[in-house]
Amino acid sequence: MTFDEIELELWLETLLSGERRLMAKGLFVMIVVDENQSPFLISPMNSTQAHHIC
Repeated sequence: MTFDEIELELWLETLLSGERRLMAKGLFVMIVVDENQSPFLISPMNSTQAHHIC
C-alpha cells in the first residue's frame, strides 16, 4: 500500500436541545513518498501500532 484514506465528519450539537447537525465532511488521502518523491510501499498498521504514533 502506498496511500491511506481517512474520512472525517464535523458535527455541531446544541447542548440545550441535543440537536445534531453535520457541518463538514472530508476525505483525506495521504500518499507515502520517498526522498525522490516516488510512491513508497508501506505495510498496513494494526490498532496497537497506530496508538503508539498518536
